[in-house]
Amino acid sequence: MIEEQLALCLVTNAQAKPFSQYKEIILQAVAGGVTLIQLREKSKNFAQVRQIALELKAILAPLKVPLIINDYVEIVKEIDADGVHLGQSDLSPSDARAILGPNKIIGWSIESFEELEIANQLTCIDYIAVSAVFPSKTKPDCKTIWGLDGLLKITKKSKHPVVAIGGINQQNICDVIDNGASGAAVVSAIHCHNDPKEAANQLISEIYKSIYKQEENMFEKTKETMNRIKLEKPLVLNITNYVTMDFIANGLLSIGASPIMSKAAHEIEDLLQHAKSIVINLGTLNNDFIRLCKHTCKIANQLSIPIILDPVGAGASQYRTDTCMSLINEYPISIIRGNASEIIALSGSSCKIKGVDSITASNHAVENAKRISKRYNAAVVVSGKIDIIVDDESVDQFNRGSPFMPYITGTGCLLSAVIAAFHAIEKNRFDAAKMATLFYGISGEIAENSANGPGSFRTQFLDALHRIPDRGQYGKK
Repeated sequence: MIEEQLALCLVTNAQAKPFSQYKEIILQAVAGGVTLIQLREKSKNFAQVRQIALELKAILAPLKVPLIINDYVEIVKEIDADGVHLGQSDLSPSDARAILGPNKIIGWSIESFEELEIANQLTCIDYIAVSAVFPSKTKPDCKTIWGLDGLLKITKKSKHPVVAIGGINQQNICDVIDNGASGAAVVSAIHCHNDPKEAANQLISEIYKSIYKQEENMFEKTKETMNRIKLEKPLVLNITNYVTMDFIANGLLSIGASPIMSKAAHEIEDLLQHAKSIVINLGTLNNDFIRLCKHTCKIANQLSIPIILDPVGAGASQYRTDTCMSLINEYPISIIRGNASEIIALSGSSCKIKGVDSITASNHAVENAKRISKRYNAAVVVSGKIDIIVDDESVDQFNRGSPFMPYITGTGCLLSAVIAAFHAIEKNRFDAAKMATLFYGISGEIAENSANGPGSFRTQFLDALHRIPDRGQYGKK
């Protein structure tokens, strides 16, 4: 699932209302910004829940708002709902996954650290729900009231996105997100409001305010780094593919860096006397190119020049995967930037890939990225609709960019090169990767505003890369 779908979940509470009346509350809440509906009607029997689920799906599917159903895996499967939410006494998540297949959302409620440890061992769940964060009339039987300190401990330890539930309202929802929750599930905060649309809008606005607060806080450091790139013009050596070489060179020039491309082993040592960072891009592969990559990495390591590896097509062929593994096993790499399928392949797991394109969402590769980061002492950037940056146990993510980006050959390759330019200035690899990735996504959004399609977007994107986004563009999407 896409983590942004977890931002604001409305848990249903129809009580005795007829559905014709209750659906208006749902529609207003969705119009106000609710991103997920969880059908939870404990007082109703199986047939009643099934009927409500059918009617909810009919109104939510056209709006592209996911519907998950509490407890009833069989209803989810029968009506093809988006997922199920399970409690500790329900069917096990692994059994639910076996029934529902790989593409349904599965959430699991936890109320203790022991249950968190069990959840961390499960790869079959998409998120955990922590209840209750605050005292709540709708969850009076909770074993634990976590508070914000407890929530923070959970979010730091959890290997899955965390949805907070229990007593959440407009006054405390920012604190919930600030303490690591990916989203909040609410009942009374919307149902008890005279205007469900306005209530939802206030809540989602507070959520996004918190989400983008960190990005806005990165503004000053990114601005300083960009100004230094333009002033110092660091030389970025690219051992890269022919397909995207022109785009990479122009992109680096746009941000103020100095690109140089080489295919000649004889000049590498001379070039590395001046280079501040190196990109190894495996887009067009042959044995001569592999030898060049290894020759470059060997000298770069001797000179302590950071290497950024773009493992293009890892997982698409054994040849590509073996080449990537050979490089990261033999030479210290500072940052690895790839799509989800490439990162999963490098971790030793199997995944679906189409040529050099990923068909796996980036959030599915977080644990794989962590394993790679720890094993090879490297930061890992998993790029996609949501960009995720990992360094050991540190994880950050940004939901920025433009839907035009996948239609331009080389946007991933150029991101790797931009990361290299930032790392030439900012020596902390995690900070460099975060700043570069966020700046790149915001530049995509700026370009989209002036583009009519992929062709004009490419031109506008180079223009956007040349500028330094203002603070307001960091603080909102």
